[in-house]
Amino acid sequence: MLIATLAVLAGLGIARAGADRLPARLAGDMNCDGLVNFADINPFVLALTNPAQYQIKHPGCPIENADINRDGLVGFADINPFVAWLVNSAPYVDEYWDSGCLPERGGQGMACEEDDQITYTVGSHMVHVLHSNAEYNCCPDDIVISLTVEGNVLHFAEEEVLSTPCFCICCYDVEATVVNLPSGTYVAEFCWYDYGFGDRCDVQEIVIP
Repeated sequence: MLIATLAVLAGLGIARAGADRLPARLAGDMNCDGLVNFADINPFVLALTNPAQYQIKHPGCPIENADINRDGLVGFADINPFVAWLVNSAPYVDEYWDSGCLPERGGQGMACEEDDQITYTVGSHMVHVLHSNAEYNCCPDDIVISLTVEGNVLHFAEEEVLSTPCFCICCYDVEATVVNLPSGTYVAEFCWYDYGFGDRCDVQEIVIP
């Protein structure tokens, strides 16, 4: 039934010609055009039903992209997550992480020696954002970057998750990668809480090729 549903969706698909290839893994991107959309349905079905034929038809595009639920296997358990991926195929944060405390930037318990800097690196349908010299508690549970999209505005929100604080401040680099971005010009608004200045935002224009 679910395969039949995907087959019906495939009939509505819109193919993209001449798209750039992404070497990085993007869950659900079965033709490696940098987007997750209806054009990925037929390759996804092929990856599930005939993996060898999939690899012949899509050389260089990792079959692991079909592992939507990230259990290490490509199988029928990935169908429902794939359908949900298609329905919610807006740009999203695929990954975020932080450097851990960087004592060489100012030392534990001390503010960063340099001011905050927000840097964007764009690629085919993706953008990587780096927040350098972020100041947070020395013992956070996590430092999360989330994304809200309104038209051509990308709202990034960085937040410290803290249950048991330490009595010191550390300097961090915090990073995130956003995928599934259609080509175009965007306004990127990156906001965070600064222990010295309170709420802060950085606004830049970026162009996704």
